[in-house]
This record gives sequence, C-alpha cells and structure tokens, in this order.
Amino acid sequence: MDLTINAGTEAWSEIEQWVTRFLAAWQAQHFPKLVDYLPAHPYSLRKLTLIELIKADLEQRSHLHDFKSLESYAAELPEMLDDGHIPLELICEEYHVRRAASQVVSLDQYCERFPRSSAALRRVIGDPNTATTSTAICRTELMADLHAGQRLDDFELLFELGKGAFGRVYLARQVSMQRQVALKISADKGNEPQTLAQLDHPGIVRVFDQRQMIERKLRLLYMEFAPSGTLLEVVKLVQQNPASARSGQILVLAATQAMIKAGVPPLSVAGWPKEIASAPWSQVVCRIGAKLAEALEYAHGRGILHRDIKPANVLIGADGWPKLADFNISFCSKIEGASPAAYFGGSLAYMSPEQLEACSPQHTRQPEELDQRSDLFSLGVLLWELYFGERPFDDGSLDNEWSTKLVEMIRRRNDERPYRGATPTDSVGHRLEKVLRQLLSPNPEDRPANGIELARQLRLCLIPGAASFLERAQSGWRGLALKYPLLSLIPINIPPLAIWGAINFFYNQDEMIHNFRRELQIGGDTAGYEAAQVAIKAVFQSTSIFVNSIFYPLGVALVLLYMMPVSHAIRQYRERGGTMDPSAVNMARRRVLWWGSCLCWVAAIEWVIAGIVFPTSIHLFLPAEFGPVPAKFYIHFVISQTLCGLMSLGLPWLATTWVVLRAHYPALLGAGTPDEWEQQQLGRIRRQSAWFLVSTVIVSLVALLILASGYPPTEYKGDPWSNQIPWLVVTIVAAIITILGSFFLYQQIQEDLKVLLAVIRAGDPSVTVSTSIDSM
Repeated sequence: MDLTINAGTEAWSEIEQWVTRFLAAWQAQHFPKLVDYLPAHPYSLRKLTLIELIKADLEQRSHLHDFKSLESYAAELPEMLDDGHIPLELICEEYHVRRAASQVVSLDQYCERFPRSSAALRRVIGDPNTATTSTAICRTELMADLHAGQRLDDFELLFELGKGAFGRVYLARQVSMQRQVALKISADKGNEPQTLAQLDHPGIVRVFDQRQMIERKLRLLYMEFAPSGTLLEVVKLVQQNPASARSGQILVLAATQAMIKAGVPPLSVAGWPKEIASAPWSQVVCRIGAKLAEALEYAHGRGILHRDIKPANVLIGADGWPKLADFNISFCSKIEGASPAAYFGGSLAYMSPEQLEACSPQHTRQPEELDQRSDLFSLGVLLWELYFGERPFDDGSLDNEWSTKLVEMIRRRNDERPYRGATPTDSVGHRLEKVLRQLLSPNPEDRPANGIELARQLRLCLIPGAASFLERAQSGWRGLALKYPLLSLIPINIPPLAIWGAINFFYNQDEMIHNFRRELQIGGDTAGYEAAQVAIKAVFQSTSIFVNSIFYPLGVALVLLYMMPVSHAIRQYRERGGTMDPSAVNMARRRVLWWGSCLCWVAAIEWVIAGIVFPTSIHLFLPAEFGPVPAKFYIHFVISQTLCGLMSLGLPWLATTWVVLRAHYPALLGAGTPDEWEQQQLGRIRRQSAWFLVSTVIVSLVALLILASGYPPTEYKGDPWSNQIPWLVVTIVAAIITILGSFFLYQQIQEDLKVLLAVIRAGDPSVTVSTSIDSM
C-alpha cells in the first residue's frame, strides 16, 4: 500500500520513531546498521525512512570525522536511489554536513560529481555561505528526552498538545507568573519570535516572550493558551460526518474534546456566539475564513507572510473564533522549505503553485517573489478541506523522490480543477464554493487581491442577494457603464434636461408672442403683430444661441473636470483587477457618490443663468417701437423657469445616483470597507432621493395647475385655449413620465442602498453579518 501525502502526519511520527531508535543506538554503539531500523512496508515509507536514516548517519559520522560518501551508501543500499540516481536532498545534506565540519568542499566539485543534479544544486545551494541542513529529523534529537512532568527553565510541562517537523508544543505552567501557557520548544534558529512580536491582532495568537536554553540549543517560545484545540481536530470530525450532518456543533464538539483533554471546563463553549454553535456548516466556514483572512491582512500589512497555513496552525480561541499561529517558516534555502519534513507536517499540500515552485530545485522562482496571494491560496486549501472534508487536489503517494514529487504537485495545481466529493445543497455553500475556486486559481492575478477583499467575499456568501448584486454590477449594461463611466451618464441626463429646456423655451417664446398679440389687438394695431412676432423670435433665438454656445459647454466642462479623475480611476481599477492604491480608490469611491449632486448643481446654475439672461436680452434688445415688455411677463418667465428647472433636475439626479449605486460604486468596494463619511453619505442619499421624488411630484402638479389656470383676458377675440392646449398636453405627458420615472428610480435606489448596506456590513469585521438583506 502506498503512503499518501494525506497520511503524512501519522507517517512522520513513525519515521521519527525509527530515527530516534537509530540515534539511540548510535549513543550505545557507533555505526549501527541502517537496515536494522527500516520498516518492512509500505515501500514508500521504507524508502523515506531510509533517506532520513542516511541523513542522521551523515550527521553522527561528522561528529567523529568519519565521513562516508553517498556512493558508498548507494552501493550498500541501492533502494535509496531514484531511477538509478542519488536523491538531490541527500547530495545537499552531505554538502552541508561536510561544510559544517569545516571540510573543504565547493559547489563546483559537487556539480562535477553529480552532473545530473548540477543545475538543481546551483539553484538550491546558491550562496556558498549557506549551511542549512535539509531535514528536521536531526533536530528531534535535541528534544528526544522531553516528557510531561519535566521542568524546563521557568516552565513545567503538563502534557503535549502537538508536534511537527520543527518543534513540539506543550501545555505548560509558567512558574513565575502562575499561569498556563502554550510552550513551543524548537531548535534555536529562525526569527519566529521577532516576527510574532510585531503582531497584535485578535485573529493571531499572542506571543508573550521567549527564552533560550543555550546549553541544549533549544528555544522556548511561550504564548497564550487556546484550550479549544486546532482546526486539525475539526477537519477530522468533518471527515467522520456526512455533509448533511455537518453544522457548527462539529466545532463545538472538537473544542469540547480539546478542553477535556486540557483540563478546562467545556462549559465555556456555552458563551460562544450563536452564529457558531447552531449555524449550518457552510456559514461557519465562511465566518472562520473571513476571520483568518482579516488576520492575514493584518500580518501582510506589516510585511509578514505566513507561508505555512494549515489546520494544525490555526487554533480555536476561547470565544470560538480562529487564531493563526506558527509563523516559523523561513526560506533559508529551497531545501529548508520543502524537505520531506514539510510533507509530513502537511505543509506542502497547502502551498500555492508559486510557493511550491520556490521550494522546488527544478524551478528558478525565488521565495522573495511570493506575495500575500500565496498565503490566500493556502487559506483556500484549508477552507476547502474544512468545508468538503477533503483537499482540493489529490497529490497521490510519496513513492517518488521529493523534488520530483514537487514538480507533479505544481502540475496538478496548474492543470487540474479542484474537486470535491459532495455538492453544496444551500445557497451559501454554492457561493462559498465559487469563492474558493477563485481563491485556488493557479494564476495569482485571478485570486482576491488581499485579505480584506477575501473576507468581504466570504462574508457576502452569507448574504446571497448582496453577492449576486455585486456580480451583476460587473456585467450587462453595468459592465458598459464601468467601461465608459462618463458616456453612461449621457442617455439618462440629456433627454430630461433637453425636453424640459425645450418646453420652457418654446412655451415662453409663444407665451410672449401671445401677450404682445393681445396687447396689439387691444390697442387696435393688428398690422404690427407680424413684425412683433419676428422680433420676439429673433431675440429668443439669438439669446438661446448665446446661452447654449457659451454657458452650457462651460457647465459640461465643469462636470467633466469633476468626474474625469473618478472615471479614470474606475477604468484603471477594473483593468488592474483591484490592485490600485487603496487611497486612490477610496477617493474615487467618495467622489462618485457626489456625481448626481454635482450634475444637479451645475444644471441648476445653468437654469439660473438662463433665467437671468433671457429676460435681460428681451429688455435690452427688443425694438423700442413695440413698447416696454409687461412686468407680468417677467414674473411669468421666472415662475416657468423655476418649475421647469426643478422638474428637469429631479429625474437626472435620481437616474445618475441609480447608475452610480448599481455600477460605479459597487465596482470600487474591493479596496476596503467604506469609512464613516461614506456611510453617512449613503444615508444622505436615501433622504435626498425621497426629497427629489416628493419635490418632483409637487412641482409637476403646481406647473399643471398654473398652466391650466392661465386663462387670457376676455377682450381677446378667439379661442381662449388655442395657445394653451398644446403646451398643456405636452406638459402633462412630460410630467407623467417624470413622475413615474422618478418613482421607479426612487424605489430602485432604496433597494440598492439596502443591499449596499449589507455589503458594507459584510466588509466590516466588527459587525455580525446577517443572512438576510431584509434584516439590514
């Protein structure tokens, strides 16, 4: 039977036992036979144990300056070979052991000695000053005599909580402080304490301090004790239960068992949030993932990558929420990050393809090229396993040499889609799977840009209506609105402004002609009517050309000047997949909420200018022989200008705000949670939309009332409604369209604001997210 990567953790314990016996034999008598400490089967376990035994033997022989070549090992134990060649990790091990023993060795010598592995050796060893061993097995010798009840420095070891390739963790009592702590005991190397000292976040385990036992070459790192165990125990329970039986009770059960083991009263789980204990499993996984994504974002913001995210490195806090631990992986060399120890710790199975490439001697990628999206991929593997009970990629068995296996694992992640045994049965689960598949994309550019974006997406899984709203904001006509932000405003703004402007222009022109005709007929001068009509039209048209050619283009320029930077930011943000500077995106998001008001203010100013310029032009340029313009005409003009202006402003403001809330603003939400000002502005928009709706209805009714009551004097001989009826019909139709359109847009804006509030709450880690938009 083959040894699988998924069974690696248990296999590591068995290999460690064989190697420990071998090292004990070395202490009793020198040069024990390796074959006496090999398991009989399976073949893959036997071979891997042999490789680790050879490393241990090389280390022990170096202390006696009795070196044995790898070729000699191969002659005695040919089963150590891979396709007839010595494994790369053993070549590196011999190189480092000899250098550590102050022997004169060079990289060129090893490349000449092992030409098949020369290219990989140059990538792996690289810096000739590097002296890092490729395995963690030999370090176990440092901790071989650790046991419960023992006292180390200031700590009494109570019992072992867990162990991995790089150390052991004990529940311990710190004597001087009389408190229980989690004590991690490891070889005295690496920079984990300095790394963790920079982190102060509720989602990251709190490290108190470290102590060094120089004589034993050990480091004691003590931190807060999380009594509820790790996600590794939770994953095991998930695997033991069918999908239909999984719920938050699995997390409670795992924590209870861990607490009993640690001697902590399990009743403390009663205080956990209700969204954990009784929630469907898909919702629990979403919340766990969001918490971990926020913790990673905090670490990433301080320039720290975790690089070893797996269930065993996620503790369950006393409040039921997860805590990241074990920031101990450092790429001192490619071998250090990807030795078989990493197999058995489970780390490699959770690594992103680019991190595996950085580990593999067959690739040129350097660890420095990794970014936060590599950690997010690892989190995606963890969440996939937590939800489905199995990892998304079948990495097969360990029957090949580890560097060859790395190449196979990289290929699987690049070429194969994640698989899962069961299909989600609820909407939250379906959405969660979609987010995780995006997170597990082989191309980092296709993954969420950062932890905040991932946390928001996971929280949105709890609100399917909000999630679909954001998806629609990127497609259809909304997609075109994002591609052409300013052009998208033309078809919703020009028609109402143009229609009400035309109504106002022609109505006032004809109304003035009608008033002059009435005055001339009353005075008996019917012959002067035609001349007056021509003069009045000439003044109106010349004034209209002046206003439209100067003031309106100026107004358009002002609008473009205000909107252009935002339009540019929207296009850039969309094209770059959300990788722009968050401050620039936040500025664009704040300003885009003012687009409706900006256009409204500019249009209002244009109406005011027109209301001043038209009467002034008539007063100044109308020929004197037609007499002074009646004062009531100016009053009538100002009233009609005001009413038409108000009716033309409401619909564009509502339409612009609707497009902004449906397309532009949601597209910019990935940069982070809106601040207090933005949330207040959304509240103001809610109130403003109601005001524009009410004012549009009232103004329309007033306009119709005034128009209907504009009965001419009785001295006028003819049909008193001949001039009023056309404008009354046109105004009625335009008013009805305006009122209905405004009411429709008002309803849409209210619904969109409700959804956006849910989205904002989903992006705020301090807010508990409901699963219903209606409850927002």
